[in-house]
Amino acid sequence: MTDLVLGTANIGLAYGQALARDLPDDEQALDLLAAADRAGFSALDTAAAYGVAERRIGRYLDIHNHSQLAIHTKLSPDLSRADQLHDSLKEMRQTLGKAPAQILLHRWTQRYVDNGGLWDELRAARDAGLCGKIGVSVQSPEETQEALSDPDVEVIQLAYNLLDWRYETAHMQTALLAADVRIEVRSILLQGLLTLDPQMSWPELSQPYDSEGLVEYVSAQAAQWTMGNPVALCLRFVSSLGWVDALIMGADGPAQLRLLSQSKAEGALPNNAIDAIRAARPYVPEALLDPSQWL
Repeated sequence: MTDLVLGTANIGLAYGQALARDLPDDEQALDLLAAADRAGFSALDTAAAYGVAERRIGRYLDIHNHSQLAIHTKLSPDLSRADQLHDSLKEMRQTLGKAPAQILLHRWTQRYVDNGGLWDELRAARDAGLCGKIGVSVQSPEETQEALSDPDVEVIQLAYNLLDWRYETAHMQTALLAADVRIEVRSILLQGLLTLDPQMSWPELSQPYDSEGLVEYVSAQAAQWTMGNPVALCLRFVSSLGWVDALIMGADGPAQLRLLSQSKAEGALPNNAIDAIRAARPYVPEALLDPSQWL
């Protein structure tokens, strides 16, 4: 069963490169978290780097102390020494008001901070009961392969969507399917581009690509498989893959959350749909799949 997890970057900071979004106020943020509770989301994905998101989550949980939403968070990307972890975890616990179900390194490179000492301290914190699982957020298949080879990694969070060809080599697919770790997928809508919202601005890249052709491709596949709904297409495509344990999806309001929940409830796409979507997929440059490379 694939979990549906609410991404909370957009309740903590002005978020999005393809479409600038204003930071919601406290009331709007708490309403969104309550809607996630009602819609059957299993957890909230947050991070120390997400502005006021952890504080708002902590306030929500203080008000709704019977909430079943688990908390998944990430360490600050600014941690540069192992001895900083204790105070960071203390602050995190005070802000959230409870121990997170899982804590991830914000970047794979943190695995090697202080000659691996930061990771060792995080392992010790897990063993002391300060969180349930530990893991890493990765940016590429190469980092994913490295994380899969580390026996202490229990969770891997990666970016993937229906345009992404990078994870579809036979070697990568075998490794993902055999992995004894929780694999969470973010960026399923590629920062909203794949919703086909006409307000979205496709990024400029150093390599050329056909954005109009991509819109036509997604529109055609949605028309064929999800009654014209591109969001349902993207969500159901990823949830159909046998190696995915959780979908991390952001939303601007309760109505969008309900649509995400309804789309997930429609279930996996059939195998012939997955094959057809991949076969028709136009090539895109790797830079489009990594928003950090957008100009």
